[in-house]
Amino acid sequence: MSDDHTIYPGDGDVLAAEHVLGVLAAAERRSVERRLAREPALASKVAYWEELLSALTDAVAPQPPPIDAWSRIEMDVATEIVVSAATARPSL
Repeated sequence: MSDDHTIYPGDGDVLAAEHVLGVLAAAERRSVERRLAREPALASKVAYWEELLSALTDAVAPQPPPIDAWSRIEMDVATEIVVSAATARPSL
């Protein structure tokens, strides 16, 4: 990380930041993870963003999820399955 705490977006910086933030699609995330092992420059950029953004995690107290989070997720998934199955049926 630079001593003057400035960000200079360059080649791969946005990708590295998005990887650290966890906003990449699954396939793109896996691609970056494979590249990290063989591209020291990308690994260095990821380390930079991890250090820079870690202050954000230190500033916010962890919050437990709502008690009913899993039941709501399961209900939403079940509803989506039913809707998908209903719309996939061929009309007679």
